[in-house]
Amino acid sequence: MLRNVWGGTPIGPARPGQVRPPAAIHTFYPGENIVSNALEARWRISEQAIANSVADETVILHLGNGTYFGLDPIGARLWEALKAGEAPVMICDTVLAEYEVDRATLEADLCSLLEKLASNDLVEPA
Repeated sequence: MLRNVWGGTPIGPARPGQVRPPAAIHTFYPGENIVSNALEARWRISEQAIANSVADETVILHLGNGTYFGLDPIGARLWEALKAGEAPVMICDTVLAEYEVDRATLEADLCSLLEKLASNDLVEPA
């Protein structure tokens, strides 16, 4: 769902003060669902990120480091939901109705995308 394009390089491990998604900053207890916590949380798009839709994809520019990122159609839906202030879980039913994917796979993929967006300073917990 997220891919670096035009020569972007992934950012390494967490740096002091770097924001991580809730799954990385919350202490979880046995039986607690990490995926649902990240998907039910509210996220905010970083002030360093600007995005533009191109066909059914979204291209994001990180203003701080000049790296471009591309989101496929499902990633673009997630981005629009975050931009609207919605929790990521809000798009699950729509995506499940349109694509042949099971809920567990979709939720895991969305959680992974959120982690990648956060680790590249494109979104942060609201």
